Amino acid sequence: TGKGTLEELEEMIAYRNPFYDKAAKIQFDTSALDVEEVVERILDINILSIKEDEEETKIDDAFIKKWHPRYDEFAHDEEEYKAIIRRLSGELQDRGRISEETFIRILDWKAPRVKGIIRLDALDLYVEAVNDVLLAPDENKVGILLSLPGVGVPMASTILHFLYPERFPIMDVRTTEVLYFSAKLIKSKQRDSNNYDPFRVAIMNIHQKC
Repeated sequence: TGKGTLEELEEMIAYRNPFYDKAAKIQFDTSALDVEEVVERILDINILSIKEDEEETKIDDAFIKKWHPRYDEFAHDEEEYKAIIRRLSGELQDRGRISEETFIRILDWKAPRVKGIIRLDALDLYVEAVNDVLLAPDENKVGILLSLPGVGVPMASTILHFLYPERFPIMDVRTTEVLYFSAKLIKSKQRDSNNYDPFRVAIMNIHQKC
């Protein structure tokens, strides 16, 4: 940017302080929630909602060129992502099935905490469901995975993305919030089955245009 480190930090803090002030006022009761429910509740609290009055953001080549490199600043999972894609592609070509080991790697890539709500003592149940997905029409794939214990749309869409990288985008909290609050391309910020199809259409449209 041509600016010094201190100057950049001061600008960043000045920009973020109003958001921090509003976030500090957010409260919710955790007495009846377990750890996973608390985490999900925190993720569902949209700090971006305080920016609803901002102008609509256009997601185009310039937007992607600006923000795509920033992903690596806080996430360091690209190599593992590519390795899982290669491994799963090989399994499907050789055996037509996903292995338990690859399923576990997908869970770990998504978030190690997910394993706290997945029944690891019944992995065969999950693996068989994933293999059933391979034979099901696209409109039924999400529903099959959602029938599994501990699997919500974020996890289901992650599994589907590794199976079909070009057809099923991952519904994570950051992307959903950008599409809802900033780009206004979807009508809900919820990461649920009702909102996945609109989310998927929005992402696929962006993919085709950019």
